[in-house]
Order: sequence, then C-alpha cells, then structure tokens
Amino acid sequence: MKILLIGGAGFIGKSLLRALVSRRLSCEIFVLDHFDTQIHGFCKDLAISNFQAEFPSVRLIPDDLKNIASYVELTDVDSIFNMASSTGTAQSMYSYQEYFQNNVVAHIPLVTLIASNHFVDLKKYINLSSRAVYGEGSYFCPIHGSHHGLRRSLKQLRLHQWELLCPYCGGQMTPLAVGRNTIPSPTSIYGLTKLCQENLTSQFITNLDIATINLRLQNIYGPGQSLGNPYTGVLNTFIKSALSGKMIELYEQGGMTRDFLYMSDLSEILVNCLLLDIKTGIYNVGSGQAINFLSLAELISSVVVGAKYQRCNKFRFGDVRHVSADIDMESKMFSGVRFTSLKAGIEKLTSYIQECGTYSSTGAEEYDLLPSHLK
Repeated sequence: MKILLIGGAGFIGKSLLRALVSRRLSCEIFVLDHFDTQIHGFCKDLAISNFQAEFPSVRLIPDDLKNIASYVELTDVDSIFNMASSTGTAQSMYSYQEYFQNNVVAHIPLVTLIASNHFVDLKKYINLSSRAVYGEGSYFCPIHGSHHGLRRSLKQLRLHQWELLCPYCGGQMTPLAVGRNTIPSPTSIYGLTKLCQENLTSQFITNLDIATINLRLQNIYGPGQSLGNPYTGVLNTFIKSALSGKMIELYEQGGMTRDFLYMSDLSEILVNCLLLDIKTGIYNVGSGQAINFLSLAELISSVVVGAKYQRCNKFRFGDVRHVSADIDMESKMFSGVRFTSLKAGIEKLTSYIQECGTYSSTGAEEYDLLPSHLK
C-alpha cells in the first residue's frame, strides 16, 4: 500500500500518521505539505525538522500542491488523503482571495492529474471537507414544515436577533441535524470554497473507477492544534482564556451550538475509510451530539478551577447559530470507534495547553482582527 497525505503535516495529518504507525501497517507513506506559517510558525526549517524527527519512516515532500506533478515517486500511490486547506470562518470573510486561491484554484492541478490518470494505481481519494458547506442548515416550523438555505443578515445580528424565525409566520423553529441530504448553503467564504472543492472532486473524479469520499467534518479538537493560530477553534480559545485567568466570552449570549469530535476518534474513522470498502459519496463526520456554548463553558469550568465566563452580544458575521451532524452509525467508517466523551477530551486538551504553556491567543484578539463592517 502506498499512501499520500496532502497537507499531512498539520493537526489532522499528524494524528492520522500516528494512528497508521500504531497499526504497523505494511505501507509506504508520503506527505506533501508546504508548511504554512500561520499553522507551523515562521521557522519552516524547525517545523520540518520536528516533523521528520517524529515520523522518520514517512517520506516528506516540503513543497506546494501546485508542484505535485514533478514528483514521479507519487505516480503509483493507491490512496490519497487531501486535507490541504486554509481554515477558519472569520478569517475567510476578509481574506477571501487567499481562501479561493488555497482551497479552490490550488486544487485544480491535482484533480486534473487524477482525471488524466497521472496516478496510475489510484483506487481511493478521500477529501476532507467541512460542515461549513451547510451554512445554517435546516430548520423545522411546526406550521410550515422544513426550511433550507436561510441566512441571518448583518442587520439582524446587530439587533441581537440571534435565532432564525420562520419566513412565513415569524414563529420559532427547531434546528435539525445536518444529514447528507441537507441542501448546502454556505454562509461563509470558507464554506463556499469547501463546497467548490467538493464540486471539483465530483466534476473530475467521480466518473472514474476511484472511490471518491468527501467527509464533511464537524468541529475537530484535541492536543496538537496550533496554539498560536487564533483561528484553530472555539475550544482552544475558551480553554486558553480560562487558563490565563481571562473571561471566556460567550458570543451571541452563549446560545450557539456545535458538534465536537475528538481528534483520535477522527483518526480511527480516517483509517477505516482507508482500509474498508467505503463507497463513493458524501459523509457527515461528527459525534452527533450538539452542545451550546454556555454549557461548554460550564464544562470547561469543571475542568479548569476558577474559570470565568460571561455572555455577551458580540458576533462574527458568517458564523452559524446551530449545527450538529446526523451521522450514519451503521456506516463501516464508524466501525470500532469508541467516541471520546467531551469532558474527557477537554481534560486532555487542557493538559496539552498547560504543557505547552502558551495561552496568549484569545477570542478577543480574533474578534479584534475582524474588519468593522463584519461585527
């Protein structure tokens, strides 16, 4: 078996590599990654050295995706994981040119090569997408039924009207978990670029004899996330604020809900996608459990002694109010996965952040990075 991980030196990639190595699989693994400074820091040589020290048996190619055709040693890989993307909802709303370049344009050479049979032995292509493609997802009104593709306007958010109401009767609606049949309607540039990435895959690859798997990931968290990057996720932000004695700010009065999946659980799912007979298609990957930010802060305060939190009326345009995954637990990709409880995951992430001793980047700093017209 010969495997290529594109963007494999990042948070998800390294966790997957550890899972593959621990299984002692008979395989040759290549990683193509250009070591983005926002994730890996400004000392690229140090990041490369650290990676090679941890994974000495992995063939590392520290280069950009656009140059992939020049590496003849990759032409006979039989499986590709594509996890290369700029991530972060808030940042995408003002760095949209960078996001379209990195998440869409940069992937065109790859899918073109696949379509032209450049990878002569390729049997499986696994693309890591995002729940952001759904936007606000689906809602149910008891009078008018289901609604899809609704959006919260900037005017609505500035008036602190957080919840989506039925467009016909103005009544309260119930958010529904997003499933594979939920109509995508991204509300952020990031979500839009990930949907474009999926469509590139469908346009160029799915008519070939290659299992093409698009995984729409929920909020992935755990030790190993970049602590210096203000866009690595709400759990990182909350825990760092708690550890540094700062107030955890709960945007939109703490009412937003998310679905969190621990990193090692995702790695087991990805290994299953590699080894088992998973059919071409779109799959939602998460815990299937939603939790609101207020409850999340309360959970963190049970782990970090003295943690303080307050609800506020700040918001980030492009964020969605509620989201959780309707996952098919009967799917083979979840076979044998014992999901980590959120509290246990928070305890492990907290220990990791304490060991690193870096609590400098907070949600307030991220909020301050937003242009005034987006808040």
